[in-house]
Amino acid sequence: MSFIDSIFEKAKANLKTIAIPEYDNDYMMKAAVKAHQDKIANILLVGPTAEIQKRAEALNLDITGMNIADPEDADYTKALLDRYAALPEKVMPRSFIAKRISSPLYLAVLIEAVGDADGTLAGVNATTYEFIMAANSTIGLKPGVSTASGVLIVEAEDFDGLQGTCFGMSDGAVCISPT
Repeated sequence: MSFIDSIFEKAKANLKTIAIPEYDNDYMMKAAVKAHQDKIANILLVGPTAEIQKRAEALNLDITGMNIADPEDADYTKALLDRYAALPEKVMPRSFIAKRISSPLYLAVLIEAVGDADGTLAGVNATTYEFIMAANSTIGLKPGVSTASGVLIVEAEDFDGLQGTCFGMSDGAVCISPT
């Protein structure tokens, strides 16, 4: 079994909810729908409902059964803000988050912060800096962790390294001196 196949099997066995704020990117929408259809994640599309539906139709994608978190739903966003404000470990005050909640990226990480998503996947439209700023100012770093870091794992059939066909690369834009 390939490395990526083992990751898919683990994902299917322990289904997580992933918030996707970049609904306006064709690649992300196609990948989100595929992940939903392959049952490797519960996908939560984050953005205005009408825009998400229009994008799905334009791409001929079936988003049936996928949830949508709409930043234009005032009752929903107020409830999320109330829950965030009640968190003992919140990073920023409610007013800071409230000013940014119309952004699907900030809404997605807010949804993760209150526990309605297990993770947020973004970075195609948003820069690494924008994504980390949204996550760091809403969720923060795990206690004991002093810097954010990122890694890209590549599996290449024709690569034969010390770890087989896989190799990893740190994201130098995130942490220039990883340990």
